[in-house]
Amino acid sequence: MKKLFFLATVITMLLLLGGVALAGHPCDQCGSSATSLVGSGSWCHWYCEACDYTTSRNHDPNSYNSGLVPDSCSGSCRWCGASASYSSHTFRNWTLNSDVTCTTDGTETARCENAQCRATNTRPAPGSALGHDYVKTVHTPTCDNIGYTNHQCSRCPEFFNDDVKAPLGHSHTRWTYNGDGTHTSTCSREHCDVTFTSSCSPVTTVVGGQKLSICTICGHRISLGDGSSMETSGNAGAHLDATALPGELVVLVDAAPLDVPMSTEAFYMFITSLQKDGAEVPFSGRVEITIDLNEHPFSMPDSIFFEMPPSELKARAFKIVRVEYQMVNGEPTEVWVEVPFTLKNGILSFETEKMGVFLMVLSIVEAPTAQ
Repeated sequence: MKKLFFLATVITMLLLLGGVALAGHPCDQCGSSATSLVGSGSWCHWYCEACDYTTSRNHDPNSYNSGLVPDSCSGSCRWCGASASYSSHTFRNWTLNSDVTCTTDGTETARCENAQCRATNTRPAPGSALGHDYVKTVHTPTCDNIGYTNHQCSRCPEFFNDDVKAPLGHSHTRWTYNGDGTHTSTCSREHCDVTFTSSCSPVTTVVGGQKLSICTICGHRISLGDGSSMETSGNAGAHLDATALPGELVVLVDAAPLDVPMSTEAFYMFITSLQKDGAEVPFSGRVEITIDLNEHPFSMPDSIFFEMPPSELKARAFKIVRVEYQMVNGEPTEVWVEVPFTLKNGILSFETEKMGVFLMVLSIVEAPTAQ
């Protein structure tokens, strides 16, 4: 009786303070339904008559749901019936929703921060468009295809291309004589195996007083009749000063040419030409040609330079001349035109405004026409 009196007193006090008294919640201790429940403030209080056990806990967090009335934040505990009420929702921490795109504003949503309230609010989010996030991919040009830079948005299908470069075209700089008046080359560019065959275009000139007939593309020396060819230099380049090359530079090298009378003094012969698709193309302007002579060691046993490493040559002892045919006293005459050059560690560079036949000779050697 004392316990019942005590519980009745507590319930009476809670009711006077604005609480609500209910019953029927099973006891957490013994499971009996003979319990009394009192709600007050943010708490629910249970008393079990069967085992004399009392417990308290917060109101059920699922009890307050104010979505029914947009401008209110109120509800009641589903256990004890206690009510909670605020003047309005409190929305502060807004989060962008997934409806925002690169070019279109989306919406943002916040949850009411009042205790035990689960209401949410969604509103437009001006200026929330993300903008495009472009990822750049460079596509290098190939022999047949253009090169360009692709800019693809990582969030949407939008893209654009720029920095477009023309196809490179095939690079045929190493030609092989086929023995039938034609030469063949395989494209030297990476991942390309296209072959091309064209007819030789021999150029007849006089070098050292002797007539030579040489294909300026593959280096086949027709005048010798022995099927020999000059070697295509694999380490030669061109530095332009005036005009762009209309084709590709081919440099043919002969160490101590057999068919030059002064072969013991003229220990290098070079033929330079511009070619495209196996034929020579015209050129005007100035070009500096660089050749690594170390790739072309001397091979003439009767030459004073036999077996001498090209890197040991000294520039002051030699000169570079371009062999030309000019009219002298009404007669076509072999003329040597000296051109500036440098030579260091076997790397030769010389400038010229014309392609053609060049000789590297001792400085003391005079042109045959001057003898």
